Amino acid sequence: MPGPFAVSLKHVVTPSPVHVKIRQQRTAGGGACSLRLLCSITTSYELQMIGGPGLQVGEEEGHADHVIALHDVDLRSHDACRAAMLKLLSSLPGAGPASLLDPAAGEWYEPVLAAAADGIVSQLQPVTSGEGYAFDVSLCIGESFKYVQPEALLLACEQAEIIPTTSQAPVVERCAVCMERLPLPSPTPTTEEALLSLPSCGHTFHRRCIASWFQKGSTCPLCRRDMMYCLLDAEKRFGLEREDISSKKRNRDMAS
Repeated sequence: MPGPFAVSLKHVVTPSPVHVKIRQQRTAGGGACSLRLLCSITTSYELQMIGGPGLQVGEEEGHADHVIALHDVDLRSHDACRAAMLKLLSSLPGAGPASLLDPAAGEWYEPVLAAAADGIVSQLQPVTSGEGYAFDVSLCIGESFKYVQPEALLLACEQAEIIPTTSQAPVVERCAVCMERLPLPSPTPTTEEALLSLPSCGHTFHRRCIASWFQKGSTCPLCRRDMMYCLLDAEKRFGLEREDISSKKRNRDMAS
């Protein structure tokens, strides 16, 4: 299970409109065609801490110029163009902790593939063969990484073990945040009915309510115990697990 920091790191990729132009007309005899991707990438980093607004903490800019040769490929085919463009996008270096084609960022590249394929195919419609042409595809990509600490704290509390206390937590019939009556435990609760019991104190709230509460503070709404230790412990456990996995991989590599 990934740590709360990893889960709460939001990765968003936003592409600009795609521009396609022929760089080289078909040579005599056809031959291999090629695609060249000219891309600028701007990567920004933002922190949203508990009790505070979002804060941009850094920005990086990069440029990519990649060319691939395509043998026995007819660029009049949309499928061929999409496959070639996906290969180009896969080769782009990511500046952040995740690749540009990270599934968590969504399928942002689908409109890019479609636009590039449309641009290439439309320019090759009058010709009898799509071999031997060279195309330039230009676009700009903006990506952002945003760490949402309130969400990380919520996930850490869900993953933490309930610590037994000497005194039993009082039975609470109402959520102390919204003051609505808490529903009876259900094996398949809906999003609105989902409950969360905080570790160390055991006080229970609607999950949606404590999520909203953590936007402003990290303490229990009833007893004011600070829950930040859950996040620190969870990240420590995640770091140890990740280090253990890396150590095992190194040992396997050395053994082989």
